[in-house]
Amino acid sequence: MNRELLEKEFPQELIKHRPGSYGKLLDYIEIANVIQRLNDAFDAMWSFEIADHIQNENEVIVLGKLTAEGVSKMQFGGSQIVKSTKTGSPVSLADDLKAAASDAIKKCASHFGVALSIYGRELPPETPVTQKTNGTITPEQLKTIKSIRTQRGMSPEAVQDLCERMFKTRSVTSLNQTQAATFINALKLDQAAPPASDETPPF
Repeated sequence: MNRELLEKEFPQELIKHRPGSYGKLLDYIEIANVIQRLNDAFDAMWSFEIADHIQNENEVIVLGKLTAEGVSKMQFGGSQIVKSTKTGSPVSLADDLKAAASDAIKKCASHFGVALSIYGRELPPETPVTQKTNGTITPEQLKTIKSIRTQRGMSPEAVQDLCERMFKTRSVTSLNQTQAATFINALKLDQAAPPASDETPPF
């Protein structure tokens, strides 16, 4: 495995920009450049498959698996469903799924070191745990989170994924009140991570 090549910084002209959550402008690398980097590093001896996919009203989500030299990395990728302004129907679910698959490839590749410095910046900063002064999450906050989850048709895994991205824990009940308030605001921004299962949430 050529880690030096995998982790090599991309030229500035290949780094694109897009709007992200929390009002941030995020950097990204186009999928063709990521695939070329994988081809160069693994002599094209790598594979990618969709392990699972989910579609809700506004988003398609895939669980991708990237394998190279006997090592596999799995990550979610998602894409908003593009709808007709006239009918409100999806324009092309195939294109939406391909976009989600491309997102999953890039995220899997980042676990091999490809553009890791770029994709690592997508995560919001970790909020310090200060339970001694803020107390634990209140029943009212838990009720609000569950209500938002239900209204948006989110899976419990989607809520847990977002919680992990923001606070490095998948347990919503471990948040303090300040963190819970921040988490509720993030859910309202419609930026939650993709669903992964139908397990019953612990709240």
